Amino acid sequence: MSPRRKFNLPLVKGIVMFMVGVLFSLLSAFTGISAQVAMAPSLVFLLGYSQEKSAGTALAYAFLTACGAVVGASLKGLNPQFLTGVLLTVGATLGAIFTALKAGSPSMKRSQQIAQSLAMILALYVVGEAVRRPLGGPSAVEIEFLRSPFGLFLTGTVCGALSSLFRVANGILLVPAMIYLGNLHVSVAILTSSVVTALAAIIPTLSMNARQYVDRRTGAWLMAGGFLGGICGGLLLSVVSPLSQNTPSPVPFAVFGLCAMFLCAWMLSRLSQESPPAKV
Repeated sequence: MSPRRKFNLPLVKGIVMFMVGVLFSLLSAFTGISAQVAMAPSLVFLLGYSQEKSAGTALAYAFLTACGAVVGASLKGLNPQFLTGVLLTVGATLGAIFTALKAGSPSMKRSQQIAQSLAMILALYVVGEAVRRPLGGPSAVEIEFLRSPFGLFLTGTVCGALSSLFRVANGILLVPAMIYLGNLHVSVAILTSSVVTALAAIIPTLSMNARQYVDRRTGAWLMAGGFLGGICGGLLLSVVSPLSQNTPSPVPFAVFGLCAMFLCAWMLSRLSQESPPAKV
């Protein structure tokens, strides 16, 4: 009788996380919403990671997903606005820094719940706008200042501050801002949001990795899936809504809105379940 094979749990976990990584990154690359938003709590739930380890691994995963999205889209000739991405990243980072202390205050919980509800309404409007305009994308606001370098920097600062204060995913604010205020093509706006994700994740990822908060075992499977899914998502975006079309496809913007609604509803649920700080 041949000896019984041992169940290779690490391999099974790796394969499962690879598939999860592909799925999440595909949606992230197709919508421009950072994959870190959903992946960090998923790692706590699926693998029992600590908050620090889940945050570090999710950051590295989001970085590779965003890079994969840019690579995949570029294979079909769809390229982001890199200068716009840099200006938005600098602005969003400063906005988040300025509001970091206030965002962590327990008194902000009610405001954060209201903000998530308002963000859901924004996402619902986005879906309706995408469906209502079968012959074109959303109409941009004709304010030339907002398309200047300083205007883009200011837009990033406001989005970063609001994202930090109210715990709304930055991409949920940035993508509509680039489309409505920056007059970017839907696909270019989504891809530029991936550039912002990648740039914003570089320093935090390196810092987390230096402190051993990035998992290199099961996390390696996850990141491989993230990069592959990012490439596939970028390719899909460039095929579904190429720049060669006279009018952009409503599909990416509609999917963006649906994903944004789901994430806001999920965050609203988490906020309602969080225990209030103990009184001293």
